Amino acid sequence: MIKKNNRIVSELNSLKLPIDEIAEKIHVSKKTIQLWNKNGCKTDIDTLCNISTLTNQSTDYLLGLDDRQFLDTSGIDKQIQKELCILINKLKDH
Repeated sequence: MIKKNNRIVSELNSLKLPIDEIAEKIHVSKKTIQLWNKNGCKTDIDTLCNISTLTNQSTDYLLGLDDRQFLDTSGIDKQIQKELCILINKLKDH
């Protein structure tokens, strides 16, 4: 599990989308997002990648490891973006 992080919650809230729509897009329940808003976000790598893709923010930024906000994914298919995010995280583990 990724540790509690309020930057993730802030970025999700900045989307100005209904909670149920965000939940559907990142494959979590509405209740999970409500809990994040109350207690901060604690999530797994797959969900982090989904949030990164949805918010167009790097995983490092979302985790507070980097202050650069934007991941330029213009022109890249959403599935490829997700696969790249997973690959980058695997490379960081080695």
